[in-house]
Amino acid sequence: ASGTIRGCLAPWDRTAIARTVIEFMPPALNLARLAYNGLAPLTRKPVIRVSGGASLPDIVLTHVCVESRDPSVFAALLDAAYRDVTATGRYATVSLCLFHADPLAAALEGYWHHRVPMDVYWLALDPAARSLPASAEAIPGFEMCLV
Repeated sequence: ASGTIRGCLAPWDRTAIARTVIEFMPPALNLARLAYNGLAPLTRKPVIRVSGGASLPDIVLTHVCVESRDPSVFAALLDAAYRDVTATGRYATVSLCLFHADPLAAALEGYWHHRVPMDVYWLALDPAARSLPASAEAIPGFEMCLV
């Protein structure tokens, strides 16, 4: 309403350069996958296959930038991206990276989601900057799956 941009994100289909292959799933998550696959024909969504070289029909949300880490802004962005992504019928999952205890995580509560721990490698372009910023508000940006 103010005419200012408060946040952005970009849904990105990275299958042209990389694919995620699931070799194994924990039993509880595999049960959820089987339930999802059972409903997939009714919801017109692709099934999620495990092993055999099948790749995950996934889209990645990148370039996430939200003013003041406001979860309500991020929730609005997620809702818009989700509507656009699901309209294609090509994707079973949406992936994104958030830092531990990031305030934006509150926006995910409206969606069924699973958290997977991961390592983030930081390469400082400034040789004097050898560690993560001390300020909790200084959250570095990064792209999903570049490492």
